[in-house]
Amino acid sequence: MITPLLRKFGYFYTEIEKLYSDKEYEIFSVYDKSSKIYLLKLFKKDYAPEKFLNEVKIYSLLCKTDNPFFFKYKSNSNDEMIVKEKYIVFELAKMDSLINFISEGNFLTEQSAKIVAWKLLHSVKYMHQKGIAHRCISAKDIYLDRYYNCKIGKLDSAIILENADKDVIQNYFRKDIVKLGLLLIQLLTGKYILENNKDLIRLIKGKKSDNTKTKCELFWKIIYMNGVFDFSKDLKNLVEIMIFGKISDIQVILNHSWFSEIENDFEKAGIGTKDEFKKKEGANTP
Repeated sequence: MITPLLRKFGYFYTEIEKLYSDKEYEIFSVYDKSSKIYLLKLFKKDYAPEKFLNEVKIYSLLCKTDNPFFFKYKSNSNDEMIVKEKYIVFELAKMDSLINFISEGNFLTEQSAKIVAWKLLHSVKYMHQKGIAHRCISAKDIYLDRYYNCKIGKLDSAIILENADKDVIQNYFRKDIVKLGLLLIQLLTGKYILENNKDLIRLIKGKKSDNTKTKCELFWKIIYMNGVFDFSKDLKNLVEIMIFGKISDIQVILNHSWFSEIENDFEKAGIGTKDEFKKKEGANTP
């Protein structure tokens, strides 16, 4: 039976099942003619054309087949039908969303969080090298493949910083690093600490003239109100730098002493992906 959806997608897919829908787009699982499964993101007709084209451009810049940090991207932005119907096709996640690993009070050990943070930092570093800021990094939109590479699965909030001046670019990159610092805390506590916490939001958005040491002390006071956690001194220092240090270069974060034993952490975790990760990392560094 030929359905409207099959016609819409050019008869490239044999089976189509809707998985998710919101006010802007719908997500389908689809099989191509070789029985390989993909996810297809179909934008609603009233979705702004410029936003759709911006997202297609971001996917084409980031989601190449040799890039371990993002879902492989299948759509061709020059295809008239794809632009007309407004959809993007990308690979299906091998493992579930990161949020499912840290929900309901579950959290990662410091060693495991370090491995995930290391790879996630490299993912966003790659975006920044391409002149792209993510702007809305969230655990629910990050997926892990079988090598524990973090794949960022939602790029509709990202912005291409073409022709922006240096101060604007650094401001966007700093905001990404702040969000990564908060995400690291979420990995280690199992809690999204900004949720309904106006005091913490005000603290993070504080004035430039505010005393950094005082802000850090208040920050940890709020964190420890949410549970008993045993964080290392290096970790606490790193989080303080990410959230309050006004850093715009992710490499500064990767050079921090908390990551000094990262190769040993890979080996202790028994992942066996250190060489594979380094090989892919080198292949994707511009």
